[in-house]
Amino acid sequence: YCVDTCPYGQYAVNGTQYTCQPCSINCATCVVNSTNCLTCTFINTINIVYLHNNSCIPVCPNKFWMNGTV
Repeated sequence: YCVDTCPYGQYAVNGTQYTCQPCSINCATCVVNSTNCLTCTFINTINIVYLHNNSCIPVCPNKFWMNGTV
Protein backbone atom coordinates (compact mmCIF):
# COMPACT_ATOMS: atom_id res chain seq x y z
CA TYR A 1 0.00 0.00 0.00
CA CYS A 2 1.08 3.63 -0.43
CA VAL A 3 1.99 5.87 2.50
CA ASP A 4 2.96 9.53 2.70
CA THR A 5 5.68 9.18 5.36
CA CYS A 6 8.74 7.00 5.79
CA PRO A 7 8.47 4.07 8.19
CA TYR A 8 9.76 4.26 11.77
CA GLY A 9 13.57 4.21 11.77
CA GLN A 10 13.91 5.71 8.30
CA TYR A 11 14.18 9.23 6.88
CA ALA A 12 13.08 10.83 3.61
CA VAL A 13 15.99 11.34 1.20
CA ASN A 14 16.25 14.94 -0.04
CA GLY A 15 13.09 15.84 1.86
CA THR A 16 10.82 13.77 -0.37
CA GLN A 17 8.79 10.82 0.74
CA TYR A 18 9.53 8.90 -2.45
CA THR A 19 12.80 7.42 -1.21
CA CYS A 20 13.42 6.32 2.37
CA GLN A 21 16.72 5.25 3.90
CA PRO A 22 17.42 3.73 7.33
CA CYS A 23 18.64 5.79 10.26
CA SER A 24 22.07 5.00 11.70
CA ILE A 25 22.34 2.11 14.16
CA ASN A 26 22.12 4.39 17.25
CA CYS A 27 19.20 6.51 15.97
CA ALA A 28 15.70 5.17 16.54
CA THR A 29 14.30 8.05 14.47
CA CYS A 30 16.05 10.63 12.32
CA VAL A 31 15.44 13.42 9.79
CA VAL A 32 17.41 14.92 6.88
CA ASN A 33 20.15 12.24 7.09
CA SER A 34 20.88 8.97 8.87
CA THR A 35 22.84 10.55 11.74
CA ASN A 36 20.56 13.52 12.52
CA CYS A 37 18.79 11.73 15.37
CA LEU A 38 15.49 12.70 16.95
CA THR A 39 15.50 9.73 19.34
CA CYS A 40 18.06 7.09 20.25
CA THR A 41 17.94 3.32 20.02
CA PHE A 42 17.80 1.41 23.30
CA ILE A 43 20.24 -1.48 22.87
CA ASN A 44 20.41 -2.85 26.42
CA THR A 45 21.04 -1.61 29.95
CA ILE A 46 24.82 -1.82 29.49
CA ASN A 47 25.14 -0.09 26.09
CA ILE A 48 22.93 2.96 26.59
CA VAL A 49 23.25 5.98 24.28
CA TYR A 50 22.01 9.49 25.02
CA LEU A 51 20.67 12.17 22.70
CA HIS A 52 22.81 15.32 22.55
CA ASN A 53 22.73 17.85 19.68
CA ASN A 54 20.93 15.39 17.43
CA SER A 55 23.52 12.67 17.98
CA CYS A 56 23.27 9.53 20.06
CA ILE A 57 26.39 9.23 22.18
CA PRO A 58 27.49 6.76 24.89
CA VAL A 59 28.59 9.42 27.41
CA CYS A 60 27.31 12.93 28.00
CA PRO A 61 29.87 15.69 27.31
CA ASN A 62 31.36 17.83 30.08
CA LYS A 63 28.81 20.00 31.91
CA PHE A 64 25.92 17.80 30.75
CA TRP A 65 24.21 15.04 32.71
CA MET A 66 22.02 12.16 31.64
CA ASN A 67 18.37 12.61 32.54
CA GLY A 68 17.55 8.94 32.89
CA THR A 69 15.67 8.62 29.61
CA VAL A 70 17.09 7.44 26.32
